Amino acid sequence: MKIPYDGKVNIRLVLKRFAKKVFYYVSDSKSGNFKLEPCILSNASFSKCLFVRPFKDDFTLCDYSHGADWENLYDNYETAEKEVKERNKLFNAFQHMPYVTLKTLKEHEDDLLLIESDICKLLSGFENFDGIDFCDVSANGIQIRGHHKQIKDYTYGSQPTIKYDFSNKDEIVMEFVQMWYSHDKPDKISHEKAFIADGEKYGWD
Repeated sequence: MKIPYDGKVNIRLVLKRFAKKVFYYVSDSKSGNFKLEPCILSNASFSKCLFVRPFKDDFTLCDYSHGADWENLYDNYETAEKEVKERNKLFNAFQHMPYVTLKTLKEHEDDLLLIESDICKLLSGFENFDGIDFCDVSANGIQIRGHHKQIKDYTYGSQPTIKYDFSNKDEIVMEFVQMWYSHDKPDKISHEKAFIADGEKYGWD
């Protein structure tokens, strides 16, 4: 069960009602790494801004509070644990971790998996191709980023963008494939390696 709070009730009344009650917060340090965190509501909460005070591993309370949101707060361990497993399963279904919102992934998991599968099939003959990931940087859509076996720790090539309504989901596959055809060439790979080396040595400004 989630704790209903729409901002209409005085937050102090909520804190008083649930004082010292143990809740379970579904947190993530990065996409696809959701964890279950036992906690209590913190008096630092105000208006619609929720803060929780987590427990340490020895079940004593931490000395600090951190920001949270009501959507991820549960009063039942089993329900929270199930949510953690389902969320991690969603993100871990991909070859490379997708950097998109949970909402996007829940609504478009099938679309994203199909795009990934089609691209990987069409580029299976390219020995340098090491899959794709999806990244939403609020640039009018979700970017598709390519991974190249000779380019470590960086994505490679230009990044075709899936529109937020997924209206271009069919043509985006060939757009990425065509991009890879033109970029996976010795001269461009060498140029990218040199560019990265200079950036790491002198900075990216």
